[in-house]
Amino acid sequence: MGVAYQQPLPHGYNGYYIDPLANPRTCARDLKFFKELGINTIRVYTIDPNLDHSHCMNLLAKNGIYVLLDLSEPRTSIISINPSWDVSLFSRYSQVIDSMHHYPNLIGFFAGNEVILDTTNTHAAAFVKAAIRDIKAYIRHKNYRKVLVGYAANDHQYTRIPSANYFACEHDSVAADFFGINIYEWCEPTTFETSGYKDRVQDFSNYNIPLILSEFGCNIVNGQVGTRTFNQIPYLYSQEMTYVFSGGIVYEWFQNVNSYGLVDVLDDGSVSPREDYYHLKNKLSLANPMLLRSSKYTPTDQPPECPINSQHWSASNVLPPVPNSELCACASSASSCVSVSDISDNEMADIFSYVCSEIDCKGISKNGETGIYGAYSVCLPKDQLNFILGLYHKKHNKDSACFFKGSAFVTTPRFSKSCSSLLRIVGEDGSGRISGPPYVTTHISDTDRKDKDESLGKNIYFKWELLLGMCTIFIGIAFFITA
Repeated sequence: MGVAYQQPLPHGYNGYYIDPLANPRTCARDLKFFKELGINTIRVYTIDPNLDHSHCMNLLAKNGIYVLLDLSEPRTSIISINPSWDVSLFSRYSQVIDSMHHYPNLIGFFAGNEVILDTTNTHAAAFVKAAIRDIKAYIRHKNYRKVLVGYAANDHQYTRIPSANYFACEHDSVAADFFGINIYEWCEPTTFETSGYKDRVQDFSNYNIPLILSEFGCNIVNGQVGTRTFNQIPYLYSQEMTYVFSGGIVYEWFQNVNSYGLVDVLDDGSVSPREDYYHLKNKLSLANPMLLRSSKYTPTDQPPECPINSQHWSASNVLPPVPNSELCACASSASSCVSVSDISDNEMADIFSYVCSEIDCKGISKNGETGIYGAYSVCLPKDQLNFILGLYHKKHNKDSACFFKGSAFVTTPRFSKSCSSLLRIVGEDGSGRISGPPYVTTHISDTDRKDKDESLGKNIYFKWELLLGMCTIFIGIAFFITA
């Protein structure tokens, strides 16, 4: 059983998130209560890969606590309404992998959290699945130990099953290793039959990869926010659910304005368990887990069919290209017209709008519904801009076609041997496709990213409605790893 573990931002905090695994004092403080509660896993939504996590991770490992970790951060993740999979995202994700893969109690990464919100943005699934594909390829390429890579979905009535099948379908190199559902159906008073839990078990009775409740714990009691009694816990440990679900993450550890917290952080930095904590502790202490013997385990190896496009699902099975920072650098170095270094976001937007009304910009296009992506769709906006500026300048063949009110200038194209090879593959218009593992030559800093707004599938870092929770048993995941 697990807990979502991410501290909310205090008022006036100058930052985007607090790394809960980089503070030895708070890790030791909370570990005591983890053990008393009886959990064995925490889900952490954001870390800073540049900080030292050894003390917390080793302390957790010594006490039998595993970690599930999201790869994104508030400014760098796949956005529901305008999804991308690019060198910036891959740089962030690979940094987290590099810094955390070696900890033996790190059991899995989430490549996305509720990126598909409803039927209007299911095309975003293609970009998340591309992230899963490339993260798994990166782990193999670096000869890192096996770490599971999955996705956490919301519990939308029309997308839950297509989404689950989409991430599990096709071969292992592109499919998720596990799938999570953030489920808030059990709102008291209710039962296993009336809550929706029984229906979810039936929905996924033949699912082929480990399935977890990546968040759970409705705090609505008799129609209003109240104290949770966690009456679903006995069912999570029973035969009615363990043959389908491999545990769950209670939402959430720290109390916040949404009133899901299990503990309060006091002014002196200590924590005080809330009533919810004691109810959960009691239910966990009375639970009688129905463990699955390996001799009785018959995995469903056959992946599901990929969902077809329909009224409720529109994600293509053709995934975005692999991020390649060398190709993106070539886009700029090989262009005869490039933007000035201090170009503003508004100036870039104006040029994109005008130039792409004059020429075909398919080299930077991305469409998760049709499965059509330009080779440079994986690049940062400035490299994309330089690519289309070069095309526009070449079309008109005059210096006045490279000015744009002083936002661009003519330059001499530079072609290295490797650059020339890449450009031949993708073609002059950028419609070709490079294969192979993801390739990012340098980690991309926040200052290199034009979009510094939050880029989460759902805003969970500043509102925190569905971010934090509690750990679960992951019986199926643990078996999956050791089998």
